[in-house]
Amino acid sequence: IIIYASDHGEMLGDHEAWGKSTWRRAAINVPFVVSVPGMANGTAVTEPVSLTHVVATILDLCGVDALDGTDSRSLRRLLETNGHSQTRTSSSECVGTARTALLNTQRHDAGTRVPVRGFRTVVDGTYSYTLETDATEHLFNWADDPDERDDLASLQPERCRSMKQLLFEAG
Repeated sequence: IIIYASDHGEMLGDHEAWGKSTWRRAAINVPFVVSVPGMANGTAVTEPVSLTHVVATILDLCGVDALDGTDSRSLRRLLETNGHSQTRTSSSECVGTARTALLNTQRHDAGTRVPVRGFRTVVDGTYSYTLETDATEHLFNWADDPDERDDLASLQPERCRSMKQLLFEAG
């Protein structure tokens, strides 16, 4: 079993910012490649997944029971079905949502242009919702606005409420 991943992306000038400590897509969308003997190669999974699922996936692929008390869920089903989930009974299952959090306020040197406060983000495949520690909300439609130019939070309060519920549903 070979897994290649990164712990974060980089802004590299996106939104005139540099660094990694932000909720923006360029910083939280990371490479995650899994190769398992006997399973299809070259399949792209479009459903959001999280690096928190690495442990449960490895354990499952090795025939070991999952650890109690963790948010980690096995991605084996996606690997076996060429990236398409067959069924989904809850939005808190491993497929369909991914959450990320930076709960510590971080300071950057003057001029770095990365505005950072603590935040939590949830992605459902189409929308990305972020709640900062100061209660500021951000909502982006990644399907229509992959560069995150139009913050929809003030225009779609109902979607913000449902995404906020999803954010706290399983952790």
